[in-house]
Amino acid sequence: NDTAPPKYYYAIVAEPTRQSSKQLLCRRPLVLAAVEAVSPYDSQRIVYRSEIYDVNFYHYRLWAAEPEQMLEQLLTRKLQSTNYFPGVESYIHSSGDHLELYSRIDALEEVDEEEGEKWSARLALSFVLKEPATDEVVWRYNFDRTERVMKKNPRDLVRTLSRLFFTETEKMTARLRQFLLGYQGCLDDSFSTGA
Repeated sequence: NDTAPPKYYYAIVAEPTRQSSKQLLCRRPLVLAAVEAVSPYDSQRIVYRSEIYDVNFYHYRLWAAEPEQMLEQLLTRKLQSTNYFPGVESYIHSSGDHLELYSRIDALEEVDEEEGEKWSARLALSFVLKEPATDEVVWRYNFDRTERVMKKNPRDLVRTLSRLFFTETEKMTARLRQFLLGYQGCLDDSFSTGA
């Protein structure tokens, strides 16, 4: 009687973000479109690769939720904490005049180097901000970061991925802030606030 090994579940956890100043940068709410993930990262199984072309999945080490859902929750909280917008909501609740942010997971994986002797964590995300009325892309940002995992174990891998998520989304929101400060679509009085 073969018993299957137990399954282990892991979650990326964002460091608590302090609420920033109450000054809105945009009078329109932000709608966060459903996060997408390119294959093979659209799976609950954690991806690892030992060669650049060699993609593998852990069968008993899984994300606690689908990666898209996990990162959508983290991104929503991150963007809400910036206070750049009067609201950050998901597509289902969207109404009135708003901006739309599309996010894509381009990589979320463990990279094994030197025949598995060393592990690295890799996280790559792309962001596109659009005007919904015209579907025009008004801002883009992406990153692809790899960082060495100190201890070769899944917990440390996930800890490293969580840190990458935090530091890189801090940079992303700082860039977004610079963009919004000069964006006419946020400064203009001619649009309705949906209030």
